[in-house]
Amino acid sequence: MSELFGPLANCYRQITFHHTAEPGDVQFVFHTYHGLLVIVEQTEHSVSAPPEEALKLLWRLHRFNLTWGLFAYGALLIPILSYFNYLAQKRSIAKQVAGQRNGVAER
Repeated sequence: MSELFGPLANCYRQITFHHTAEPGDVQFVFHTYHGLLVIVEQTEHSVSAPPEEALKLLWRLHRFNLTWGLFAYGALLIPILSYFNYLAQKRSIAKQVAGQRNGVAER
């Protein structure tokens, strides 16, 4: 995660994640937004991690959007987009965990 700027890289601090899925991992995709007034940068995070770590990282990325996203163009929409994406990915993680318990691979 060296290509991410400071505060965004801090979201990954002390999080165990993998670039390819390993047994017991869940996967999610989340977008973060930051910028200054008329500029906005969107970063896609595609992550495979153990469920507890995934939920922790998902919350940190959402919290990043709620702080750094407020400085970007579209600041009124970013918290709403982030919240609904957060809920959707949290539901997806829960379904994947349930599928793992039942022996079914879901995403």
